[in-house]
Amino acid sequence: MLYSAIRIIVLAFLALFVLRILLGVFRRISGSLSMDELNELKRRNALVLDVRTRAEYADGHVAGSLNIPLNELQEHLGELDRTRPILTCCASGARSAQAKRILESANFPMVYNVGPWRNAR
Repeated sequence: MLYSAIRIIVLAFLALFVLRILLGVFRRISGSLSMDELNELKRRNALVLDVRTRAEYADGHVAGSLNIPLNELQEHLGELDRTRPILTCCASGARSAQAKRILESANFPMVYNVGPWRNAR
C-alpha cells in the first residue's frame, strides 16, 4: 500500500517535470514571453503595436499603444523606431504573428509577438 502511494507521488512529480520542460520548449518555439521578460521589455520603452482594425482598437486597447491595422503595416514601416523593442498584439495572436514576420523581414531587430492585446497590459 505504501509502495503504491510513493509510486504515484513519484510519477506525478515526473509528469509535472516533463510538462514544465515541454511548456518551456513550446514557449521558445512560439516566441512567447514570460511576465518577467515582458516587464523588462516595457521597462526598456518597448512599443506596443496593436495590429487590429481601428474599430477593434476603439473597443479597448493597451494605454499608450500604437494602432496600425495589419493591412496597413507595410505602408507605415518608416514611421517605426528600429531601436525600440516592438511588442505586436491583436485579438488572438494570428495577426500579430504576421506583423512580427513583416517587421522581421524588414530587418527590425527586436520584435516580439505577445498575442492577444490583453497580454501586453
